[in-house]
Amino acid sequence: MKSSALDPAPPAPSPVTAVPPISPEAREAPEAREAQRLAALREYEILDTAPEQAYDDLTLLASRICGTPISTITFVDQDRQWFKSTLGIEARQTSREVSFCAHAIAGRGLMVVPDATKDARFRDNPLVRASRTFGSTRGRRCCRRTGTRWGRSA
Repeated sequence: MKSSALDPAPPAPSPVTAVPPISPEAREAPEAREAQRLAALREYEILDTAPEQAYDDLTLLASRICGTPISTITFVDQDRQWFKSTLGIEARQTSREVSFCAHAIAGRGLMVVPDATKDARFRDNPLVRASRTFGSTRGRRCCRRTGTRWGRSA
């Protein structure tokens, strides 16, 4: 049956807003999520592999887009962050304790730190204190299609 301009207006929506369900990832204990994340990272068999041009191209592109002298593709392991590709730094890995990436994979979306020397999370970081040029950082977590977080591009 066709509706016409004379039909009554549909009822107003209920004022009660449904609460979205809690995602399975959010229900898990942090330790379980971390174990799952590390297992996913190991499945990729990427840690400690040789440099690859495709990753280096992405690192250079990120540096140019963001206008930064340093860019990395980083995988966060249990006790370290390992750099698959770097631009502007010589290190191939650092301890997870000084990792910006560990913060990025814990968050959602793009992590932006306008000035690491003034950010409480990073101002005492030896990487920040040792650098005369270290200022801002941006990073986005890398995820599997399932949502498991295993690394960061910066």
